[in-house]
Amino acid sequence: MERFIPASTYKIIHSLIALETGVIPDSTHVMEWDSVRRSIPVWNQDHTFKTAFRNSVVWYYQRIAREVGEERMTELLKREGYGNRDISGGIDLFWLTGGLRISQSEQIQYLMKLYHNKTGFSEEHENMVKDFMLREETEAYKLYGKTGWAIVDSMNYGWFVGFLEQSENVYYFATQIEKKGDDTQGFAR
Repeated sequence: MERFIPASTYKIIHSLIALETGVIPDSTHVMEWDSVRRSIPVWNQDHTFKTAFRNSVVWYYQRIAREVGEERMTELLKREGYGNRDISGGIDLFWLTGGLRISQSEQIQYLMKLYHNKTGFSEEHENMVKDFMLREETEAYKLYGKTGWAIVDSMNYGWFVGFLEQSENVYYFATQIEKKGDDTQGFAR
């Protein structure tokens, strides 16, 4: 079983942790932008919790991680059995460039727990995160997902994880791609 940096797919469990610890009270909680210009224009503004998730706003989640702290973060990742549970590399970077790694099958296992409200977090919080993940809804299906992208040691890692509800069926997926090089061409954000 090969594990990879989770990048922004970590925001699924990170959001549950933020809500469960009380660092974030609800989906409308606003954090003010710090006025630091970042390479992704949509990040350069205030965000609610929901818009931060949907736009993968790294600075928002870095603030959450610092408020949660290393001790609580480690404890909750161990309790949830999330990936290798390694938060080395800095409390606000471990899922982007640090030690945290997760396999495709572990991603799917966690998505299944989330879908069936079987994580260690409250059902209210699980349902809020699933609402954040809803990307497309038609009469035929509902698509839930989260993307992730990071560069570690000149290697690009991209993810798209989630589940598809269709009729009475649920299909889970965890697609992971890699590309050598420091550029981001070929990656959609």
